[in-house]
Amino acid sequence: MKPHMSTDSTSHDPEEGANFNVLLGGIFLALILWIIGSGFAWKSYEGEVSQAEDHLENLGNRLAYHTSSSIKTVDLAMMRTVTHFSKEWQSLKDNPVMAHDQLATAFAGLQQLKEVHILKAGGESLFIHRFDYSQFKSITDDKFMVRLLRNPKRQLMIGPLQGAHSIGLSRPIYDPLGKLVGYVVAKIDSNYLKKIYTIGLKDHSYRFALYKAESRLLSIPKQQSFDHDISMILSGEKRQLSVNHADRPYDEATLTTHTQVPNFGLVISTELPFEKIIAPWREQTVANAIIGLIFSTIIILSANQVQRTFHAVHSENHMRRQSESNLRKLSQAVEQSPVSVMITNAEAAIEYVNPKFTEISGYSLEEIIGQNPNVLSANIETKTDYSHMWKQLLQGEEWHGEFCNKRKDGSIFWESASLSAIKNTHGQITHFIAVKEDITHRKQAEEQLELAAAVFEAASEAIMVCDENNKIETVNSSFSDITGYTIDEVRGQPPSMLKSGRHKEQFFAQMMEALLKTGRWEGEIWNRRKNGEVYPQWLSIKTIQDDHGKIIRYISLFSDITNRKKDEERILYQANYDALTGLPNRSLFLDRLQRALISAERSHTKIALLFIDLDRFKHVNDTLGHAYGDLLLQEAANRLTSLVRKSDTVARLGGDEFTVIIADLTDFRQVEHLAENLLAKLSAPYDLDNNIAFVSGSIGITIFPNDATNVEDLLKNADTAMYQAKENGRNLSQFFTREMNDEATERRALETALHQALEREEFVLHYQPIVDVQTGNLSSCEVLLRWHQPEYGNVYPDKFIPLAEDTGLIIPIGEWVLQKACREAMIWAKKTDTPPGVSVNMSSRQFQRINVVELVQNTLEMTGLPAERLTLEITESLLIVDDETVIEQLHKVRELGVGLSIDDFGTGYSSLSYLRRFPITTIKIDRSFILDLTSDSEAAAVVSAILSMAQSLNLKVVAEGVEKETQMEQLRKGGCEYIQGYYFSPPVPIEAFRLMVLKEGPMQPDE
Repeated sequence: MKPHMSTDSTSHDPEEGANFNVLLGGIFLALILWIIGSGFAWKSYEGEVSQAEDHLENLGNRLAYHTSSSIKTVDLAMMRTVTHFSKEWQSLKDNPVMAHDQLATAFAGLQQLKEVHILKAGGESLFIHRFDYSQFKSITDDKFMVRLLRNPKRQLMIGPLQGAHSIGLSRPIYDPLGKLVGYVVAKIDSNYLKKIYTIGLKDHSYRFALYKAESRLLSIPKQQSFDHDISMILSGEKRQLSVNHADRPYDEATLTTHTQVPNFGLVISTELPFEKIIAPWREQTVANAIIGLIFSTIIILSANQVQRTFHAVHSENHMRRQSESNLRKLSQAVEQSPVSVMITNAEAAIEYVNPKFTEISGYSLEEIIGQNPNVLSANIETKTDYSHMWKQLLQGEEWHGEFCNKRKDGSIFWESASLSAIKNTHGQITHFIAVKEDITHRKQAEEQLELAAAVFEAASEAIMVCDENNKIETVNSSFSDITGYTIDEVRGQPPSMLKSGRHKEQFFAQMMEALLKTGRWEGEIWNRRKNGEVYPQWLSIKTIQDDHGKIIRYISLFSDITNRKKDEERILYQANYDALTGLPNRSLFLDRLQRALISAERSHTKIALLFIDLDRFKHVNDTLGHAYGDLLLQEAANRLTSLVRKSDTVARLGGDEFTVIIADLTDFRQVEHLAENLLAKLSAPYDLDNNIAFVSGSIGITIFPNDATNVEDLLKNADTAMYQAKENGRNLSQFFTREMNDEATERRALETALHQALEREEFVLHYQPIVDVQTGNLSSCEVLLRWHQPEYGNVYPDKFIPLAEDTGLIIPIGEWVLQKACREAMIWAKKTDTPPGVSVNMSSRQFQRINVVELVQNTLEMTGLPAERLTLEITESLLIVDDETVIEQLHKVRELGVGLSIDDFGTGYSSLSYLRRFPITTIKIDRSFILDLTSDSEAAAVVSAILSMAQSLNLKVVAEGVEKETQMEQLRKGGCEYIQGYYFSPPVPIEAFRLMVLKEGPMQPDE
């Protein structure tokens, strides 16, 4: 202003009036913004108060429910006590121990109690049962006692106990004649109610009070005074009432909710200072006021700028400097703002951004100016309604919301934004301003919380969260699925509500000890569902601790392992029991035998082990089929089990082999008697679905510790004795002897060596001539297998052939013999024009286990031997099996042109029927008949009969074992065609037999 400007107040300057109008407009606009802001602030204030009212009402309902539950559980116990004392007043009155036991039982587990009194009708104390010995006071000194004696109504009476920090509950006791004989009075600990009132409330500003119509029972804090009118609640006119005392002085302004406690005529008041309620609102209002101040400053300074244009030229420079100074201050405030500020023109082109914007977005000022804010959009679907945003902004309203944006480097970030329009003096929108804050970390935290909540609910395992007092706070849906309890049913309850009663207290003590030491526990536990079902679960518990190491949460995860336990039991059964008979299998048998040995050794007793093998069981399988064989095994198992004691063990080792363990053996006759019964029982006929079958048993018996002291040797001994019983004629029992052990040892050694004999080329073939009786010429030969074992020397066929048949080695050995003999026969054909034939012995096991026809055909093709030069020798035992498969193979062999000879004819089941049924070409008379041919008329008669029968059936006959000329002459006269025996030659090695083949003319007797 000019130094000499007139100060006359009556003069009127048009420029000064214009300046005034411009400044007044700016102030008016700022005032309007403040009024609008105040309106928003007031609405926000009302919202905060309304939310606080809802919170206090919900809190009141919860506290009313907990209060009612606490009183109700005590009242139920009191009613049970009144009922019991009413019926037995006199006896309980005279028996303090019984009375105290009754009180302890009735009020067990009620943590809210301090003590329980039984008073006489006149108020004298009869019994006192205390739960808290830290402080107590005689109840007869309380005003509550006075009201009690004046009002002996048959109902619950509630009132405060002065100086006892307790709430008294009382019910009168009447005897069966209706006479008042006493009272039961229970003291509820006020501290217990205070504890449950403040659970989950981290803010200590809450105030609580519990009222009865005529008195206050409880207040938190204790010195807090309440002067509320609660008559409408007590009268039942309203269940809940909220009172706003905002009109009181600042330090006394509160918001109070009164809630009726169901069933007991009580009211609980919850109160919160207004200071706590509106604190967040005040902070937000202050922040908005700062923003408003910035806007107001911009508006006023803009008006002031216009105002300065009307100043005199001489003050223009001065005013411009002043304006620039103010703008610099404003610019510094925006430039240094901790939040992002962006200003666009009316067409949404960016005109200004502050440094915080470039820091957050990564775009420089040059890159962003002139761009549309959409350049920041992450193009991710969000909840932001842009059409609604623009509608609000174009109406001049402020908009608040969130944006999901993308930085220049492509990373995503979230912003909380406040947008508003800037208008000129004509009300036209010229610019938009956005104040934004980076909330990426907050959103990530929210997403993590949402993810955790989703995982919590979606987890297949049950999850239970308990507070530091081990009270359930929350559970997931899997918890409800497994236990049957809803979250409302378990919230606030201890996990012990799920206890099954199967575990002792020591179990839970060890669990808690592990949690306190290591912070975790895991194991199997049995709990109870809501429906009462007890079930197993796998439980894992982990503690959550604060920074000071104090436990603040217990997190439990568990799963129902009922099915897994059943699977384990089934697998354990399958692993230890035979699926067919239900008897213990080899694994369980060995375990039980080992345990029996340990027990017998400790008690100095004996044990008998019986090894049982069924005779002719394979015949049942082959003739009736495996299904009937299984039925027979099941029946045999039942028969064995029925004859032994429950303390003994019957097991099936496999196939048709069974074992019996007889423990606590005192007399060998006991075992002999049992063996006789077992043999008789096993040999009885078996009715297999109308098919009668007969089998018997061979039993080997060994005694502990007489024969052996370990499982392996006992089992070996019993098996050896069983084989001896079979060799002795079957359907017998045999005790183990040392001689059997030596024979079994030799047998096992030979079996081991036999497995390697082919590979080591220890087998050789010997050949015994078969001579034409009429001409004396070499007609054929029988191939005989010899085994020279380096360790045992020459092993006779009667020892190793049965062993080869039992072990199955007869199959590869028989194949080798057949191929070797046929190759040798082809060599003879190259050295003479009349090569002899070759007879090869075939085991019955070969016909039962392999395709003999295919073996013979392949061998003939491979060696080139003509089929008519080959004869297969079989025993009579093969023919009596009457197996269609065997019969078919014999016919097909014969169709190949190969001869079939019955070896040792006359010693077994000789029958004309099978000579007619089977394609036999030759029979060989057993040497036992030839030996006594010239000295025994019966033997001569048998031989004569065989020769006559053979001639009738057109069969060739070979007499075995011919050693004397007289024998040969008698056979010739009887019509026998061929002889074999030591008269001409014993079995000889290949080299010697080749010389016989090359020799021309009749063979000469062996010297």
